[in-house]
Amino acid sequence: MDNNPTNSTTPNTHTTPSTRKARKKVIVTYLIGAAAGAALGFVYYRLIGCRTGACPLTSTLYGTLIYGGIIGTLAAGLFAAR
Repeated sequence: MDNNPTNSTTPNTHTTPSTRKARKKVIVTYLIGAAAGAALGFVYYRLIGCRTGACPLTSTLYGTLIYGGIIGTLAAGLFAAR
């Protein structure tokens, strides 16, 4: 087999330090978004919440935290550098 990289059929799996740094920055952005969303979900639960229990997403603390984390992660995707 030829060691010529132009004829190689396998993808380049080597990452440069700048690629790793950019990937790490995107991951940190998503994690911050998830944490901020969960924190806002907690604030919503404590201040507004659903007193009757009829609201499926906001009637429990865990549901509100998960929902807030998901929304925060999606919102962070708008700001993630690509």
